[in-house]
Amino acid sequence: LLDINVDKQQTSLELGQRMKSDGVQVIFASGNSADCARLRGQGFHFIDKPFSHATLTETLTQVLHQSA
Repeated sequence: LLDINVDKQQTSLELGQRMKSDGVQVIFASGNSADCARLRGQGFHFIDKPFSHATLTETLTQVLHQSA
């Protein structure tokens, strides 16, 4: 689970892309919904911030079932 914006100058996009290329399932979190369609189009999972415990649990469950 990676927050896209690390600080005002850095993002975790490159790290997420490297992890995905290594076969790691990545869920990006962002409060910017414009990121959602672009990242899903690249095969990433996405969760809108702020998110609830239930939403996080549901998303993690979906990702784990896809990986099994």
